[in-house]
Amino acid sequence: MKPSRLLFKPLSLAVSAGTGLLAGAAFKKTWQLLGHEDDTPDATDEHRGWGEVLV
Repeated sequence: MKPSRLLFKPLSLAVSAGTGLLAGAAFKKTWQLLGHEDDTPDATDEHRGWGEVLV
C-alpha cells in the first residue's frame, strides 16, 4: 500500500476538524459583530425568537 494512501484518512480528518473549528469561530465572530452580543444562542434557548435560532 502506498504511503500516500495511509496518510489520506488521518490528514483528511485533521483538515475537516480544523475547518469545522474555523467555521465555528467565524460564525461566533459574525454573530458578535451583527448581534452585538458575546454569546451565540442555543437552539433550546427559550428567550430567543425563531429568527435568531434559525440563523
